[in-house]
Amino acid sequence: MPQSSLEMTNTTVALDQTDQLMHTAEFGLLKLVLGSIQALLVLVCVPLFIHKQQQPMVKCRSWKLTILGCISMTVVMYIDAWLSMDGWVSYGMQSRLYFFKHIGSFLLWYGLGYPDDHSHTIAQFYTRTILAFTSSFVTFAGFMTNEKKMIDISIIISTLLLFWTVLVDLVVPLRLMIFSKHHRVVDIQHRSIESQQEHGVSGPTLLEDHIIHQHQDCLIESSHHRESSASTLNPTMDLVANSQLSIAHILNSMTLYDAFGLYLSREFSLENLLFLKTVELYKLRVSTNPAHVSFTLLTQPIHNEFVCPNSINQVNLPKSIVSRIECKLRALKDEEALEAIRKTNAVNPMAIQMKSEIIELASSIFDEAAEHIEHMLIHHLRRFKSSEFFPK
Repeated sequence: MPQSSLEMTNTTVALDQTDQLMHTAEFGLLKLVLGSIQALLVLVCVPLFIHKQQQPMVKCRSWKLTILGCISMTVVMYIDAWLSMDGWVSYGMQSRLYFFKHIGSFLLWYGLGYPDDHSHTIAQFYTRTILAFTSSFVTFAGFMTNEKKMIDISIIISTLLLFWTVLVDLVVPLRLMIFSKHHRVVDIQHRSIESQQEHGVSGPTLLEDHIIHQHQDCLIESSHHRESSASTLNPTMDLVANSQLSIAHILNSMTLYDAFGLYLSREFSLENLLFLKTVELYKLRVSTNPAHVSFTLLTQPIHNEFVCPNSINQVNLPKSIVSRIECKLRALKDEEALEAIRKTNAVNPMAIQMKSEIIELASSIFDEAAEHIEHMLIHHLRRFKSSEFFPK
């Protein structure tokens, strides 16, 4: 047999073997199912992202790149499924397909940055990054082995990882836009009253009443707020106009607080302002009427709503601060239990001294966290002052 014919035969055999290696109907069915789910998500999310392109979960870095990455990955999933089905598509497009697949994977990673003051966007960014790069690495490692079994495994893992990358990219902002935290009024008052009744603790609920009132005020429509603020003269505005705007100004002014709350709700950071206001009212409660309250019953709801992982209004705190808060909460609980044992009457000197120590501990328990959150909100102030929400 001539050498040229032998070389042509060897080439044909190699291509046939490669084609047989890469065409597996089982993978094609899996990819068709995943591609259909992605297509449904894209059809739902893309119009919503375009409409809500000013939301931070959409606009950060580039929402256009995000949409392009999701659409390209959905198209690639379908084409990949067709290539994996025997006889559906020729093998000639295989190399181009994998090139565009990993370009799409890169777009998904690069397409969305994150503001450093929101825990959900940080988690989304790192999750997508890990999934996208792991998918590329698994595919590369599988093909480098030149073993069919390892290549099959790498294809399955890579396909699932890319599917989850698209899912995280679309579902997380969709969930926050539909079930946004700032559209939920946290019923702290009911839980606090029930807890106090169970433990036989009575007294005013100034903290809870103010939190709910402030939270509901922040949910007023922005157009209504701007109309009312335009027709109302507020002396605080003159002070702010002639001085540097600060968090303290905002917390002390109902008008500024409402307006800043509306602005932060658009930025998905309203929980930060709510936390600061809650801590301020909590410290006021501790300082004005410390004799007839259980500090554990006051601090625990704040921890559950703002500090506890995956809570509805979780603020972005370093683990070190969270650990110190939890340590202080345990110490506060132990101190109160010990005080109840030692206190025999109202004039017991030891009981009075312990009460003073407990008040000091309770008053400072959230100070470090509040300072951290206030520092994070500073970069919002300039944008807020130039935004449509700032009272004129």
